[in-house]
Amino acid sequence: MNFEELEFQLLSHPSFPSLHSITSVFDHFNIDNVALVVPKNKETIGLLPTFFLSTVSPGNEYVIVSKKDNGISLFFEEGGTKSLSIQEFLEVWSGYVVSIEKAAEEGYSDNSAQPLKRTLAQAVIVVLLLGVFFMLKPNGFQSAHFALSIIGLAISILIIKHELGYASPVIDQLCDGKKSTSCDDVLDSKGATILNLFKLSDIAVVYFLGLALTWITNLAFGFDTAVIEVLSVVALPFTFYSIYYQYAVVKKWCPLCLAIVTTLWFQSASLLLESSLFSEVGFSISNIAILVASFVTSAAIWMLLRPLLEAQKSLKELTMTHYKFKRNFELFQSALQKADRLQTSILEINGHEIVLGNKKAKLEIVLVTNPLCFYCRAAHADFETVLKNKAKDIKLTLRFNGGAEHKDSVVYKVTSRLLELYHTESEDRLATAMHEAFDDDADFDAWIDKWGGVHSSIYDGILEMEDRWCQENAVHFTPSVFINGYLFPKEYDRTDLTFFIDDLSEMIEKENRKQPLKINKPAAKYES
Repeated sequence: MNFEELEFQLLSHPSFPSLHSITSVFDHFNIDNVALVVPKNKETIGLLPTFFLSTVSPGNEYVIVSKKDNGISLFFEEGGTKSLSIQEFLEVWSGYVVSIEKAAEEGYSDNSAQPLKRTLAQAVIVVLLLGVFFMLKPNGFQSAHFALSIIGLAISILIIKHELGYASPVIDQLCDGKKSTSCDDVLDSKGATILNLFKLSDIAVVYFLGLALTWITNLAFGFDTAVIEVLSVVALPFTFYSIYYQYAVVKKWCPLCLAIVTTLWFQSASLLLESSLFSEVGFSISNIAILVASFVTSAAIWMLLRPLLEAQKSLKELTMTHYKFKRNFELFQSALQKADRLQTSILEINGHEIVLGNKKAKLEIVLVTNPLCFYCRAAHADFETVLKNKAKDIKLTLRFNGGAEHKDSVVYKVTSRLLELYHTESEDRLATAMHEAFDDDADFDAWIDKWGGVHSSIYDGILEMEDRWCQENAVHFTPSVFINGYLFPKEYDRTDLTFFIDDLSEMIEKENRKQPLKINKPAAKYES
């Protein structure tokens, strides 16, 4: 499973962090689940599965509950565990149960390889850097100092990721705010910024990357490294300032900042491995030029990358806000009910149109379509996805527009044959024929050769009634989608329907308990 997608779907849900948001995410990934409120007693616990999701007091905290022979084990989201007797569990248990079944093999794509690919790409870059460096045959001091530069760069990147709000188990463990430690307090303090322009985290990235580039260039061209030795000593006073500032001013420790300090100390200590330490401190133009060029290159790279990372983070937040707004059912319901309501059922041919999904579902969707309509192809692809995830919750009626008038037309031949397949063949055969008829690369002559022509004219009446309904209700454009008589809002994508199916079903149940609504026949032209 793609855990980035899981995080996005969960955080963008309008009711997060409710249990409803969690069950909706399970539905999105086609993971069977059941959400219940059950009596709080020992008999009920005996009937529950071995593992289930629930909440406990205080604070309605989410836990994974594991039933044991001698009691209950709770697994908290922070990583801790707690063992309770059944009676102790009943005292803190909310009674809510979310039972999770094994995920279906189809219905969601396993994209967990994406983060792995990204990690492998980063590892390859590091290995290449190390490979190039060690091909230059460095001595012990040079190897140690360069390796520490890479370590310092990695820690600096972790700090940047924390500042930008990227989640990471390593960062969360190190920077979790406690009584004596808090990365946020230190990194957000005034001392973490120089002249209100440069953050120390940016300086750390440029410094360690600049060192790495300087090492590779120096060894490649055979220059001495005395300038790096001096730089390692000059960096030491900044480490003492950092420790003092954390201890005396912020009065909190930043583990990542201390890791940078430790790396700088080790780099200074590595000077002891150099036998000719400071014996010939040379500041030739070539040495200084290499150092300046390396650090300028490092700064330029970071000046390009930092805005991209910030833009990516802003885009992610904006997208999440957008989807949280878009998935709000009250807004969708308001947009849906702006249009007048049509009577979408055709009593004369009731039960003879193509109906997919659950024929007994209260949520009735009508898709007005035409095989020659270019945009209908995307609509059918969208509803294939919806049916794959929610077939048991919707009744989808396919209504053809423009298929009855000319018996020698492609539209008539395809639509009448699809109706015949629906009434005489299996659902799988119909689904295959439907998919091929509305495929982006559909060849209708080849389709008719493969699936044959219609063998009976009994389906002409169905097509004629469908055409008449479209004309009487001014539905002149395809595709048009109606949800229990309401035109699907143009502000939403058809695939957004999966977000609202449960709420729509509940809305329809409430409507059915009330007095039936008046059905209007507007003169407006419908188009989705």
